[in-house]
Amino acid sequence: MPRLRQISRIAPLVALALVGAACSSGSEPEVTLEFGDGAPTVEESVEIVSSAATAVESASFTGEGTVVEGGELGFASLEGTADFTSGNGESTSSFETDGGDVGVEWRRVDGNSYFKQSGEFVPTGLEDTWVRVDPTEIPEGVEMEGFAEFQNGPWAQYLTLLQVVTNVVPNASTEDVNGVEARGFEADLDVAAAIEDGVDPAGESLDAETVAHLESFVGSFGETARLDVWIDNEGRPVRLAVRSRDTEANMTLEISDFGVDVDVDEPSSDETIGLEEFLNQTIGSAFTNFDPDDVEFEVNGEPVPTDGDSSTDETTTTTEQSTSSDEPSDGDPPPTGHDPNVGY
Repeated sequence: MPRLRQISRIAPLVALALVGAACSSGSEPEVTLEFGDGAPTVEESVEIVSSAATAVESASFTGEGTVVEGGELGFASLEGTADFTSGNGESTSSFETDGGDVGVEWRRVDGNSYFKQSGEFVPTGLEDTWVRVDPTEIPEGVEMEGFAEFQNGPWAQYLTLLQVVTNVVPNASTEDVNGVEARGFEADLDVAAAIEDGVDPAGESLDAETVAHLESFVGSFGETARLDVWIDNEGRPVRLAVRSRDTEANMTLEISDFGVDVDVDEPSSDETIGLEEFLNQTIGSAFTNFDPDDVEFEVNGEPVPTDGDSSTDETTTTTEQSTSSDEPSDGDPPPTGHDPNVGY
């Protein structure tokens, strides 16, 4: 099955995704920090960090870092606002590499998601076009990796990570983070293990949407990482910093303006196309009409037979005969000029 990881180079921005609309219910945090009581215990720290995933109703966010995507190392930045109760939000992202730059605007309104590209990789004719993200429009036979971000907006990943932290260690003292008193916590992330086990460290099952966000994280940051998070005295995350232990990827996110009103305009129909049409224009019929039997492979310029091709055995036999003919057998006379007292 074909796997679509990058769609005209926007996947790095989608996978960079910030703040967790999908994993946030807008409920009050279960744990608050009493900064005058000293550092919390390790057990308390785990609860504080995991509860922070559902502590934000709405907020603004900015982030920047370095990501490795498709073998390219690039600088990424983004900013936006999101309502984590309704899931509505909007953001602007950029990804800069030696090979060129790309930007993505994102909107999510009443469950409908849209993105628009900018930069030098935008296909001709799509410069000012919004793409509506509808899972029913993914061509049959194409697996779209990281689709949780495409469907839920690029603010649906990082807070999910707070649910699967391990080895949480609190900082001894608080510090000022953009004018807010907050305590830092250092934690480990073994995202691959969480996906494989299907449960969080407390033994609670992870739902399919959470697993989808974790899988997307692995695609861009690797299987393990270090997470530093700073939480205010209302249990809300004000800064997250993720550093991959598998790649050079890292991202720092600042969260502020808690309770901000989020008013997002839905793109009009005359400036919008569907996902299937977008794929047809950017990827072409190679995905929509993909047939593995039509693919030819070459090694050193020579065609390699596919499964079921009877010439495979003949090719192998010919190769073996050609290889063995270069070496004398035990019964063959030594080549001219060879000293019989010197072995091969």
